[in-house]
Amino acid sequence: MTLHRSTPALLAALSWALVLAACGTGGTETAPAGDLPGDAAQLPAARAVVTADVDGDGDNDVLSLPLDAKGDDDEEADCWRTNDAGDVERMDAWRDHPVVERVRELLESLRDDEILADHGVHDGSAPFAVLHLDRPEREEPPGDPLIDELHPENGTAGSLVGIRGHDLAARKETTSVTFDDVDAKVLVAFPGFVLAIVPDALPLGLVDVVVTRGEVASNAAAFEVVEQPTPLVTSVQPDPLSPGVIAIIEGMHLGTPLDDVSVSFGGADAEKVLPLGKRLVAKVPANATTGLLTVTVNGVTSDGVDIEVVGEQPAPELTSVTPAAASPGSLVEIDGEHLFVIGRKISVSFGTARAAIFGRGESSLIAVVPKGADGDIQVEVGGQSSNGLVFEVLERGLPQIDALEPSSGKPLDRVDIQGTDLYDLSFLVPGGPPSLRPLLEFSVTFGDARAFLVFPTVEGLRAVVPLRAETGDVVVTVDGKRSNAVPFTVDAP
Repeated sequence: MTLHRSTPALLAALSWALVLAACGTGGTETAPAGDLPGDAAQLPAARAVVTADVDGDGDNDVLSLPLDAKGDDDEEADCWRTNDAGDVERMDAWRDHPVVERVRELLESLRDDEILADHGVHDGSAPFAVLHLDRPEREEPPGDPLIDELHPENGTAGSLVGIRGHDLAARKETTSVTFDDVDAKVLVAFPGFVLAIVPDALPLGLVDVVVTRGEVASNAAAFEVVEQPTPLVTSVQPDPLSPGVIAIIEGMHLGTPLDDVSVSFGGADAEKVLPLGKRLVAKVPANATTGLLTVTVNGVTSDGVDIEVVGEQPAPELTSVTPAAASPGSLVEIDGEHLFVIGRKISVSFGTARAAIFGRGESSLIAVVPKGADGDIQVEVGGQSSNGLVFEVLERGLPQIDALEPSSGKPLDRVDIQGTDLYDLSFLVPGGPPSLRPLLEFSVTFGDARAFLVFPTVEGLRAVVPLRAETGDVVVTVDGKRSNAVPFTVDAP
């Protein structure tokens, strides 16, 4: 089965990219706590620093939330942003914003080690990312700053470096970072973690990184400055391109929002570019022409890749649907060409009934058979309609398991449960809100143990064997209706 990119996964990647963009390319800037003026300068250590587009203007704003969001009144969330004048501006009205509430709920549901792991938590179900959180364990004055490790241990000028250690920051003291006595820009400074940008004008090779808190300097940690690698472009989508569409460029060393990145479409430079390392998003300029596409990162240009630029995107073309017959609430995979263009509205219909889009692949869409489906499948992209595919709407029956693949495994292994009517997603409608109904009216059990990680697929379900599972029958229950029982053997760890 093809691995499909879901909307939550895409949002998770973009949320982290937007954090970097906000920190390094203007707009809202996440500054060290000691550098923030006014009340924001009193940022306690036991806080999560969160970026989110709270006011909906397209730019990320910065929020400070305590770990215990339902604590005393003096522990309410502080919200601020950098305004056009470059001053920090308090925005108390944001405290009751849905994004703030979502962040509070996430923090309350996580353990400390989950929050602190790998520099912080990234979550795709809301447009935010938690950068870092430190909980002070003692009230005595901090000791000398100590660097434990750098991540990564090498990089180019302009790249991000995370510095882990102890007592690297404290309230009412400024944290600075130097690379061989050259000052670096500090984005985030907490006692256990500092995020900095490798400065320009450094020689290639090993340099010493030192963190200074107030007037006290840390030990030196070795960092290797390497040459800017040559960007490599491996694919460009959509194909062909047309002026005004968003192009997805994949490859290696395509830069980050902290780099100077440009994209040329047949000699015409794109005005809007968002580099994400192995992926780059760029808007095709109005004067783009058929020719070579190149990516330039910090002055280093990739080899050219042939592109075709046409005046208008071709209409979507459908080739097959799998399965060709299913009941409302089931997933089907629609294969074809020109089915997805970023920035262009996509709709799928089954006769007169519009369908919710569940996911997509490289050349396919995953759609939910809607209630009221009464005819051929048709896809519309940017106002252009596809050909129709014949589809048979079946009446929903009892959940039926046909096979388990594999039929044995250990706890935490993945198992594909193949069959029909093993879930009902008919509550998903185009543009509709998420729902808790699947959690209330749906279950998969391995013996007496319920699986909590289950994902609907075109073939049936993909489940993770629960930790308490023992050899027994797998049963799926949908809306109170039980499936047939199929034996599953739990192997010894």
